[in-house]
Amino acid sequence: MRRIGYADRYNSFSSMRPKPVPEGSAYAVLGVSREIDEASLRATYKQLAREWHPDRHQEGREQAEQRFQEISEAFQILSDEVKRRAYDTELDAARTVEETKKAAQRFRATSWNSKVPDVAERLKNAKREEPGFPPHIIAGALVLVTGNFILMLNWLGG
Repeated sequence: MRRIGYADRYNSFSSMRPKPVPEGSAYAVLGVSREIDEASLRATYKQLAREWHPDRHQEGREQAEQRFQEISEAFQILSDEVKRRAYDTELDAARTVEETKKAAQRFRATSWNSKVPDVAERLKNAKREEPGFPPHIIAGALVLVTGNFILMLNWLGG
């Protein structure tokens, strides 16, 4: 009969070991393990979102906005079952430290690379960007309404 040694016991339980959390990954941003369930993930996200919401940080607002965006994007990846599975597969497939870092940061690629419009500048230039109705359409509508009003008064009075 063969005796089971430490290595055999360790290898049999290796599937039960927690998976490592790469630095900079969506899991590290939220500070959770890779085995977290949906309810705990949501609770952690809500706590971090409240803590890092930019409205709560008047001083250091830019840092809070950046952290809040990281937290939101990490939650978007991990809360979607399909995206999370693909993300985990990519993390597991990475062999080198550089590949792991690249895979861990991939969750940020969707929106961090796109320029966020300046809302104040957009509102200031709203007339040039999104013109309203041309003046002749407004004038025509006013003539139509006035004409109908005059006809209604003549009909009622007469």
